[in-house]
Amino acid sequence: MGTEKGRVPQTRRRPPVLFIVRPPEMTTLWRMTDS
Repeated sequence: MGTEKGRVPQTRRRPPVLFIVRPPEMTTLWRMTDS
């Protein structure tokens, strides 16, 4: 159980990192290039 609880935070920390690297400004740039 202890190992499972420690694994949850690690996987949960990965998704947020991607979000931080993909700010709203970058989305607009991607859309502009797609246009």
